Amino acid sequence: MVIKDKISGVTRITLDNEDAILSAGPNSFTSTISTGNFINGAVSFSSSFTKIKFGGIFRFNSLLANTIPSTVITPIPALELDLPMKEAASLLSVATLVLSTL
Repeated sequence: MVIKDKISGVTRITLDNEDAILSAGPNSFTSTISTGNFINGAVSFSSSFTKIKFGGIFRFNSLLANTIPSTVITPIPALELDLPMKEAASLLSVATLVLSTL
């Protein structure tokens, strides 16, 4: 299914069984089952860089903001492990509650 505001317009929404595309000229967001998610065009994040997570468990080290250099003698990793323990605990309590009703 393709949704456009005008026949000749470049802005559109395309929905399929395997993908979804939201595009406005050269800028687009594409999500496909086989290849993942793509953002084309400029991107802006309105959060501090320590709040951005990679893979759900890594985030930037807050020491990077202090501009302390990483050397062989004092290595500073760029990423920190940030496991979502609070979310996992709440999910476990919800699962326990659901299983107790069965």
